[in-house]
Order: sequence, then structure tokens, then C-alpha cells
Amino acid sequence: MRNLTVVIAVLSVLSAVTVAAAGEVVVVRSTASGLKPGQVLDASKPLALAHGSAVTVIAEDGRAISLSGPFYGVPVGEQGSAPGGSALIRSLSRLMTGKTPETHELGMMRGEKGAGSPDAWSIDVIRSGAHCVPAGAEAVLWRPNGVTAETVTIRRLPWGEKVTSDWPAGTNIMGWPKALPLEDGAEYLIRLSSRISGAKLAVFFVPANLPTDAHRAAWMGDHGCVAQALVLIAEMR
Repeated sequence: MRNLTVVIAVLSVLSAVTVAAAGEVVVVRSTASGLKPGQVLDASKPLALAHGSAVTVIAEDGRAISLSGPFYGVPVGEQGSAPGGSALIRSLSRLMTGKTPETHELGMMRGEKGAGSPDAWSIDVIRSGAHCVPAGAEAVLWRPNGVTAETVTIRRLPWGEKVTSDWPAGTNIMGWPKALPLEDGAEYLIRLSSRISGAKLAVFFVPANLPTDAHRAAWMGDHGCVAQALVLIAEMR
């Protein structure tokens, strides 16, 4: 009897540890009824998916986990070693639900969008607001129409240096002009010659030591780079 009591006690402790280790997950894509992007789930509780439904969640270690129905079970097993925890989950939840706070006066989280879509790391030259680029990498400018040649003018705000560069026909992207050093947290006014008005933006360098794309997306969302962060999340599988 005493041995049975000990076994039950050990199993109870192990169960509690497993539940604690499972933590939480956040839904980032879903076709399943009752599950919406941004929803936070207890990773220790079984998830039921009907045939034909699918959901992608991100765990506290930054892993993206895609599940397809029919499925019944816990959405995540043993957590990896990447840091993040509930803080990562909460940041991603705010990002997916549109509740990420604006952290910069120029921030226009869901502003004007051009035709087509830039990748997660390009600076959209017609969208005002915060833009994020990887620290130590060459920044890339993006425009919606790459058919014709035009010029792009960039001024460091408020009254800093101004440069004008030719944007060749046939491409939507070009590198940030080397004549105007890009600075972390700096503000710029960018105008294409084909447009009457320019875009005001602030540029932030995403730290190189963030371990996963989920961590990078959360950081970007918290700094106002919502459009880019959502693209990065959409690319995770």
C-alpha cells in the first residue's frame, strides 16, 4: 500500500511538471472552428481538429507547429531551449489581434498599401510608419510598380542630409543609398518621383541575437513594424 502511495505521488509530480513545461501556444493561422489567430491556448490541454481543418500555433520556444485534422492531442510536446515563454506568446497574440501598441509617433500600423506585397524585410517606400531591418544587413527599398524608371529622394529628418537615386525600370527593389547612412531609430522622408507626396518612416534594427523568426516577429510588432511582422509569421511553417 505504501509503495502504491509513493507511485501515485511520483506520477502526480511528473504530471504537474509536464503541464508546467507545456506552457502556452498562440494561434497564428486557422481554418478550424472556434480557433482564431491571436488566441492563446493552454498547451497541456488536448486540441481537437475536425477532418479538413488546420491550425498553426507558435510555442513558447518560438517553434511553429502545424496540425491538420482529424487530430486529437496536445498541440506541443517538450519545449526547446530558445527563450521567450509567456512574454513571447503575449506579444504574438497582440500582433495577430491588431492590439500591438504604437511605439513611434510616425507609426501607422495598417496604413496605405500598394499593389503586390513586399517581403518581411523590405522598406515599403509608400507606407508611412515604422519599418524594421535586420541589424548588420543591407537595407532594401521596395516599390509597388517596378515597370518604369524613376528617382527616389530620401531626407534624414528633421533637416538632415538628402540624397536622390535612380531607380531602374524592371525592378521593384533597390538597395538603400550608400551615400546616406541608415541609423537605428532615425526618421526619414522618402518620395518617389511618380508620387505627389512622400512617406515618413522610422527605421529600427532587429537585433541579430534573436533566436527564431517568432522572436523576431514579436520584436518587430512591439516596435510598430506590424505589416512586416505579419508577413514573417505567414512565412513560418
